[in-house]
Amino acid sequence: MNTSQPPSNEHFGDYYDGERALAQRVAVREDHGDYGDVLVLDLPDGQNVVLWPCDAVRTLPDQSNYDTLTIGLDDNTSARLVLRDPVACAMVARACPNLGTPLRPPSKWRQAITAATVGAVSVAALILVVLPMLAGVLAGFTNVRAELKMGETHFELTRSAFSPSNTPLKFCAAPDGVAAMNKITARIADGVALPYPLKVAVLDDRANQIPNAYALPGGYITFFDSLIQLSESPDEVAAVFAHELGHVVLDHSVASVLERMTTFVIVSLLSGDFTGAAGLGAGIISSGYSRAAETEADVYAQERLTDVGLPPAALGSLFARMSEDHPEVTGVLAHLSSHPEMAARIQAAAAADTGTATAPALSDTEWQALRDICSVVSDDAP
Repeated sequence: MNTSQPPSNEHFGDYYDGERALAQRVAVREDHGDYGDVLVLDLPDGQNVVLWPCDAVRTLPDQSNYDTLTIGLDDNTSARLVLRDPVACAMVARACPNLGTPLRPPSKWRQAITAATVGAVSVAALILVVLPMLAGVLAGFTNVRAELKMGETHFELTRSAFSPSNTPLKFCAAPDGVAAMNKITARIADGVALPYPLKVAVLDDRANQIPNAYALPGGYITFFDSLIQLSESPDEVAAVFAHELGHVVLDHSVASVLERMTTFVIVSLLSGDFTGAAGLGAGIISSGYSRAAETEADVYAQERLTDVGLPPAALGSLFARMSEDHPEVTGVLAHLSSHPEMAARIQAAAAADTGTATAPALSDTEWQALRDICSVVSDDAP
């Protein structure tokens, strides 16, 4: 359906239409117009919308947790909307009077529902408490070969999951830009002991911008080009790389994948719904890390940047600007910007800056080359 109504009071979420595993970043707003009380989901093409009647919206508790609200419609369709912004969650809770109502269970199933509720509480405890602890322990014992395969598999999943056409995003491969990125990574990772080489890539997301960066098991660190375009200096790109390197060195990426994979299997077995398998890679990225893991990666980045003569304050400047100018961003940047202690973390990055930075991460010419890295794209890693 087409609409010309300008968006207002927008919030943002990840929309799964139930037919593809692709997550579509949509603007979400409440409307009380000709269609009644509805949630309006503005699709990324800027022309089409999806209308959800507010009284038919239900929460999916088995797919929601303390910082994520997953909702659907009480019509047996598999379309889902995932919200992580507390303000957006509050808006939906206010607008949708039946949000907490079960999905029309027959009354004769009352006892079964009670039993299922008890089971759900147990599963929630397993997913929210036991699995994160277990994943953190197991991450330190993961076989290197298994970690490499895990990283390769999820890297390819994310290349497709974040593409609007569901085909893998292309690598940005302009030679001078690749050389500039390699210069940043070599400077920061110099002397870092890992059981495998780092695999750093920039993906072309110009068709569906996702200003983000993420780390995966096996040394995969990936930037979307839109994050580079939003950075005001090469030092900010270097700071993000140092942060993601921290996740690799501290085994956070392995623990995150193990936790999400195990959670997916448990929930799918209980629900009988395995349709989200292809979206698992994107879910791992967009879910972010725990506050403790992000803080540890912050500290690691501050120390590495100081050691190589780069300003730790750059770590906070990009995040502060992103949280102000791009509230719809997902993943690690959204995780950082949504935390109540965000200001304190930016201050910590500034406090760690001793003013002893030497040469910038790149020269002006190299910085321009990095910004032009997607002038050449390839299906294969450069």
